[in-house]
Amino acid sequence: MYHGKLYYEEGNDVFTIDRFIDRDYEVAFSGSTTWDVQDEWTIDATAQKVGDSYITPPTFSKHKISNQICSDAAVITIKIIRRRESSLEVEGSWAETGKTFKFKGELAI
Repeated sequence: MYHGKLYYEEGNDVFTIDRFIDRDYEVAFSGSTTWDVQDEWTIDATAQKVGDSYITPPTFSKHKISNQICSDAAVITIKIIRRRESSLEVEGSWAETGKTFKFKGELAI
């Protein structure tokens, strides 16, 4: 099981992965993402392998402060760029409401 921080290309927002399980046909993960520093959403999802990436079905995230489900479902795409003995280099995106936010980083055991 891996964990770590993935950084969005724009801004200072972070996608913190608490649990990431790598299987050949899917990845399962849970974590939280920040929007505008203080706005945090949590997500727990499984992404199926499609080509060389893993893609979630539309998945609702939960707002940490208000405990409300977001109004728009997110689609998370993750691509494992490099596998090492104790880490994974990944890149991907969080897409919802017609916007796509790209991230990348390293997850460690």
